[in-house]
Amino acid sequence: MTFLYFLSIIFIGVLSGFLAGLLGIGGGIVIIPSLYFLYSFFPHPHSEYLSQCILGTSNGIILINSVKNFHNYYKQGLLSIKNTVKFAGAGLVGGIFGGRVASLMNSDSLKVFLGIFLLLMGIKMFFPNKKKNSNNFILSNYKMGFFTFASIGVIVGFFSGFFGIGGGVLAVPILTTFCKIPIIFAQGFSVSLIPFNKIGGVIGYISGGMNKIGFNLPFVGFMDISLVLICGIAGGFSTSLGLRTARKINQLKLQKIFSVILMIVAVKIIF
Repeated sequence: MTFLYFLSIIFIGVLSGFLAGLLGIGGGIVIIPSLYFLYSFFPHPHSEYLSQCILGTSNGIILINSVKNFHNYYKQGLLSIKNTVKFAGAGLVGGIFGGRVASLMNSDSLKVFLGIFLLLMGIKMFFPNKKKNSNNFILSNYKMGFFTFASIGVIVGFFSGFFGIGGGVLAVPILTTFCKIPIIFAQGFSVSLIPFNKIGGVIGYISGGMNKIGFNLPFVGFMDISLVLICGIAGGFSTSLGLRTARKINQLKLQKIFSVILMIVAVKIIF
């Protein structure tokens, strides 16, 4: 591992962790393209399984970042354990269901559908309802029906499992647009779902790669443990900074920042 390679990994971890804390996402939108870019300069030891290794490693990094992010958001009172249990349960079911269905679908069609949906959500979020005020929102009083929880869990779990992302980039716009939840609390809901989505992803990529790569350190299946640990530790520090920044930014500005990033991601997915 060269010094430049090591610095690149730390940078990816810090940036993905900061965005995870700032926007309540997993960070996959940064991790996945960054790793592809990194391995265009540095040879990958298992290049025949490059995509699987990148997605598997991304799942591991997101899992570590999301656990730290969950703790940070919980300390700030931005998520509740009661809602987490229901939301996470739906997310696990949705992830399993989504993974099975996704394996039968045409990936190009699915990418276009997801990209168009995210683009529309980004445009909608860019023009927020200014009457919504997070100061008037009481998390403990908010109730969401089981069907709504289950539907969001299935949708987010489906795309999270298919694309190897945390799912926050999809959960947050759904919660702000359709459930009318202020964005900082929508990020809390999103953060509560991501660790459970990623547990299944980590298990899947490790088990799926055992008969291809096996236990060949730093690889365990399709996961590079060294990258997971380095990026995870670096991201663990920056998630706290990201959340502190989010708390200081005006909610309407934060929503606009998220919407712009969402539209950029959407265009990249479509094209």
